[in-house]
Amino acid sequence: MQDSPPQPPVPTTPAKPPLSVRLKGLIDAYGPVAITLYLAIFAINIAAAAIAIRYFGWQPESAAGTGGLLFVAWASAKALQPLRILLTLTLTPLVARLVGRGPRDVSNDEGPQPPEGSGI
Repeated sequence: MQDSPPQPPVPTTPAKPPLSVRLKGLIDAYGPVAITLYLAIFAINIAAAAIAIRYFGWQPESAAGTGGLLFVAWASAKALQPLRILLTLTLTPLVARLVGRGPRDVSNDEGPQPPEGSGI
């Protein structure tokens, strides 16, 4: 049997971290902008689901019916959470630029610093 020459290692690309890890990094970098955007998308998602449910004919007639409507809207929002995270990951840098807030440098974050010249 003849030995074949050793094959060079196949370069592998590093796997992308899960969405939850990427979202945490985004929140660390952009802070309130990322959180506000995520919650705004969540609220729009629930409102749109509730409006769509009512539009297609289900009219709750009691408090329990309204609770059921909100539960179904929440469940649909929960089912769409991966899309909401992707949308947040995509839009946060753009929104941050529009409102004039760039990413923080979290690699050397030592917490709040006193203003220069304050003598502290």
